[in-house]
Amino acid sequence: MECKNCSQGFDGRFCPACGQKVIAGRITVRSLFVNLFTTITNLEKGFWHTMVRLFTRPDQVIRDFLGGSTIRYVDPFRYLFLWSSISALITLSFNLLEFQSDEMVKIGALKIQQTGKGADTAEVMAWVKRFLNIVPFLIIPFLALAGQWIFRRLKYNYAEHLAINGFLFGQVTLINLIALPVIFISPVFVLIYSGFSTLSNFVYYGYAFRKLGSYSVLGVVWRSLALYIASNALMAAIAMIISMIIIALL
Repeated sequence: MECKNCSQGFDGRFCPACGQKVIAGRITVRSLFVNLFTTITNLEKGFWHTMVRLFTRPDQVIRDFLGGSTIRYVDPFRYLFLWSSISALITLSFNLLEFQSDEMVKIGALKIQQTGKGADTAEVMAWVKRFLNIVPFLIIPFLALAGQWIFRRLKYNYAEHLAINGFLFGQVTLINLIALPVIFISPVFVLIYSGFSTLSNFVYYGYAFRKLGSYSVLGVVWRSLALYIASNALMAAIAMIISMIIIALL
């Protein structure tokens, strides 16, 4: 056949001269959405393979990718961006932040003080909603820094831990998305889902690192707990320093 872009003759799905993909027939709404999703997820470069293997063999995905065998897998940060963007889209479309807050108030799990801090809370909520899809990317550097020290036996450098956490945090986001509909069952499920989100993070990270480093159950439990505590402590410390700098400059 002849390439519609550069007129090069070829056989196959892509033109070897310019890379144009063969498009048979007319463009449809379905094909537009398929092309959009393919562009975002890079399906032809292992999206589904990456997703399934991160459930069954996260250690193999990590070892292969860090070892240079990247063609079978989607980039870890593209993977994380996809799921965090979908999560943010669903959360904002259904006003889930407000819904969770309202339901927790109804069951007495959250007390909102009618003070001057209400405006500050609203500003924080607005900021979170605006940058919801990049929040994971603000967390990853701290997870990687803590993970490099806690899982130092693996001998991975900081950049490699960034890639590891891109894969793992992306998968945890997917797991939480799958469980998300339960919050509409009953107000009490909002609390259950919040606990599940934390637990799924802890359990999946433990599962992945146990496979990756052949740790004992006890060894991976305390390390996963230490990772959770250390990464949150680092984020809190950095946030405090930044706040102090901003206050000093004002």
